This record gives sequence, C-alpha cells and structure tokens, in this order.
Amino acid sequence: MFDNISQKIKSLATVVCVLGIIGSVGYFVYLFFTSLAAKNGWGIFLSFVWLAVGILASWAGEFTLYGFGHLIDNSDKLVAAANAKGENKRTFEEAKSEAIEEPVNNNGPEERFNFNLYKDDISIVIPGNCRRIIADSARGFRKLQLLKFEKGITFIGAYSFADCKSLETVYLPETLKEINDGAFAGCSALSEIYFDGTKAQWEKVKKGVKWNKGIPAHKICCSDGYYII
Repeated sequence: MFDNISQKIKSLATVVCVLGIIGSVGYFVYLFFTSLAAKNGWGIFLSFVWLAVGILASWAGEFTLYGFGHLIDNSDKLVAAANAKGENKRTFEEAKSEAIEEPVNNNGPEERFNFNLYKDDISIVIPGNCRRIIADSARGFRKLQLLKFEKGITFIGAYSFADCKSLETVYLPETLKEINDGAFAGCSALSEIYFDGTKAQWEKVKKGVKWNKGIPAHKICCSDGYYII
C-alpha cells in the first residue's frame, strides 16, 4: 500500500487539479447561463470570479500535493546530507586538535606548497619551509575550515585565501612578516585567528589593504593576550 508513495501522491495531485478545473468550469457554465437567462449582471460577474478562483485553487492544491510527494521522494537524500554535515563537523574538530598538537617537519630547503592537492580537504597545515605563500594560492576553496601556518612562513600573498567561505580558524606563526592585500578577504566564517607571537610582534607584521575585509573576527589571539583589529 505504501510502496512508491511519493509517485502516488504526485499522481493524486494531477487528478485533484484536473477534477478541480472540471468542477470549476462546470459550475461556471451553470452559473453563467442561469444568470444570463435571468439577466443578472452580478451573477454573470460572479461566475467569472468563481472560474478564476476555482482554477487557481486547483493549481495550488496540485502544487502543494506534488511538493509533498517530492519531499518524500528526496527524504533519504536530506537525511544523508544532514548526517554528512555532522560527520564533517566531527572531522573538523579532529583536524583542529591535530593542527594544534602535531606540528609538521619544518626542516629542509624552501619549497612551494601545492594547494591544489588539498582543494577538497577541510584542513590544511602548511610546513614552515614553504616560506612564502604566493598570491591566489587557495582562493575560493569552499570546503576549507581550518588553516595552520607552521613556524618559518614569513609572507602570505595577495588574496591567497580570499573567498574561502567555510574557513573558521587560522593559526599564524610568530615568524610572519607580511600579510598582503586581501589575503583573507571574503572569508565570511572566519571567527578565530591565533598568532604564536606577542601583541607587539603582531603589530609589526605588515598588513596589506583590506587583508581581513568581510571577516567576523575582530581580534587576534596572541601569546600574551588579544589584539583588537
């Protein structure tokens, strides 16, 4: 009885619409000609009003029933999406813990970090031997939630992480000397920024135009307290 219930509801929606329109047209014909015979102008007007309202009500009923059927049809997808979101959140918390507790190896010659290999990751830890982050390196990475720069990084290029809409947390090293223009502009979820150095050190970091435009974070958590930005 309940097999393929969504399709049955959609079919019922069509039947309801058709029957409603037929009923509306039938009553319109009856009311129109009755009023015409009686030379009742008000009745003729009401017959057209009835026709319009009846057709609109039939369409609205079909739309509502069809939408309900479509919702049932996609209920499994909605549940799966909700579960996936919960799993991603747990994974983010794990990634955040790992970023704090497990620093990567910063030894060796300077290298260029290939961000494209991590485009679908929710967290990225950049080793310190990648001294300079070039412009637009990870711009628009939609899944990125956590970003950690290890000690040794000195420069973050223009718009490197701009428009990373899911980015929530950033860890910056005390070795940082410059954040270029718009580096984190448009990161609308960025609410936590940690700096390994002191407030005095943070103040000396050269900051480009609108490096933090559009982010909700209004303070930097330094080793000796908060620096208001």
